[in-house]
Amino acid sequence: MAEKKSSVLKDIGIYLPSKAVEGVLGILLLKLYALYMTNDQYGDFSVINQTALIIAVLFSGWLSQSVFRFAKENLSEDKHVRFNSTIFVGMALTTVMGVVVTFIATWLIMGGYDPVIPWVLGMYVFYSFVEMGNLLTTALNMQMFTAGISILRGLFKAILLIILGLMSKNMLTLFQSLMLADVLILVIIFHKTKFLKYVSFVKADKALFMTYFMFGMPIIGTGLNIFLLNSSNRYVIQFLRSKAENGIYTANYSLIAALMQLVFTGIMRAVYPNIVTFWNEGNKQATAKALTLGYRVYYWLVLPLFVGSMVVGKQLTLTFLDAECVDGYVILPWVILAFAFYGISEFAFKGWQLEKNTKPIFWITTVAAVENLLISLVVVPFFGFYGAAVTSAIAFFYCAVAAIIGTRKILRWEMHLMDYAIPALSALLMAVVVYLLGYVVPDNVLGLMLQIGLGGVVYLGGLFV
Repeated sequence: MAEKKSSVLKDIGIYLPSKAVEGVLGILLLKLYALYMTNDQYGDFSVINQTALIIAVLFSGWLSQSVFRFAKENLSEDKHVRFNSTIFVGMALTTVMGVVVTFIATWLIMGGYDPVIPWVLGMYVFYSFVEMGNLLTTALNMQMFTAGISILRGLFKAILLIILGLMSKNMLTLFQSLMLADVLILVIIFHKTKFLKYVSFVKADKALFMTYFMFGMPIIGTGLNIFLLNSSNRYVIQFLRSKAENGIYTANYSLIAALMQLVFTGIMRAVYPNIVTFWNEGNKQATAKALTLGYRVYYWLVLPLFVGSMVVGKQLTLTFLDAECVDGYVILPWVILAFAFYGISEFAFKGWQLEKNTKPIFWITTVAAVENLLISLVVVPFFGFYGAAVTSAIAFFYCAVAAIIGTRKILRWEMHLMDYAIPALSALLMAVVVYLLGYVVPDNVLGLMLQIGLGGVVYLGGLFV
């Protein structure tokens, strides 16, 4: 059991630092976006980009999740060729269908043909394949490679954006940098995994494809629901308020999303392959302990982010975003809360995913997505982006509660009162220290870094001393 725990901790130790670097690069990109576009333009970019990603999840996301779930079971020579061939042909077919829909959607958003459209389509294609490749390398326990690729992806995006920005600074430049970065990453993934070596079009298996389709079919809806939960508010703000307000909301939302995604993805990429292995071995106790360990680390990391955002949220927005976005700092705690509940629900969903029963996940996220959209349509016209952030937190809270109740008899993590209380008290002490430091440190980037750094020391001290 100790060896299994060590395996999970080792993987977390690999993925989290890499995601931290990726998060820093993501924040750098946000700063560059602010320099390249006005809030109106950023609103348009956000809607187009999110629409393309939603379509990617709808058409290819379920197949990528099947790769994540079944890759380890298909490593023998005969199964490997059949598996890779089925996945590649399936990805090609679903991506072509997705390109058509993305073209129509982008045409409608832009009000006709625009030079940005070919680059949006290219970004869509390579994004879909890179996401599949990332899940493949994660499932195959290629931890160091997957971590390195995540960093390179963010680095390539930033470097390409800076280089292309020397010629022009606009939305087109952003989509060009996103597409070209994923082209480079996909070449590296295919080279490292030798994925194409095991692809033969005649070996693509229709029965196997249908098996993955039946497993992933609910995930189509689930993925769409999760994207709607994260993104539908942007459409509501864009069309019921203004493009500029959507730009402010999206910039502040993305600032927190960069941090929260690195925490959740870093932990889950370490935990999930391990719990699949333990579950397939029939070791339910080890599976539960690995899930508990991942959840405990998640709670430790999310709590100080939530508390800290209430103390230094305005400084964060002023430091990393354009001054025009500063009004949006009020949504930061609510966005963190929404992501926190999302992460909790994903931990709970693993019980159903391990049993290969994804239908309950679809229905829970469907209710949450509809709830979020309906409340937003009522609240956003009156309360703007603040109301949108609050409704997202409420919807994800429902997801977390429903998932915990639904999977409690399948797989659950064991957390006691003190496991919650000690980090909470440490975070409260950290908040007091950070708040008081605000009166003595300079009001600049250095001062903010001192507040965050010393606050982190106080929090860790409260946890482990």
